[in-house]
Amino acid sequence: MEDAIHQYERASVVRLNPQKSKALAVGSWSTSETVLGIDYHPYFKILSVTFWGTIGQSMKESWARLKDKVYARDLYLAHRVRYVHTFLLAKIQYSA
Repeated sequence: MEDAIHQYERASVVRLNPQKSKALAVGSWSTSETVLGIDYHPYFKILSVTFWGTIGQSMKESWARLKDKVYARDLYLAHRVRYVHTFLLAKIQYSA
């Protein structure tokens, strides 16, 4: 892992700042050792998209926030569907 990070740093002429970085243990990844002194976190957000260690947790968290926003509004079904489509497309564009 450290070799890949160092190669990326050399190729792109950027440096990883461990104080501003977060690590996420994906799946059954062990958190017993840290890479470059970067602490593991249970989740983190990138452009308002929440990422967890598993896809299921990430989807559950993202959908819960979206559902709360959609049902908190007094909208007809067609408007709710349009709101969800618009919101999801924005999320996909940010994560791409």
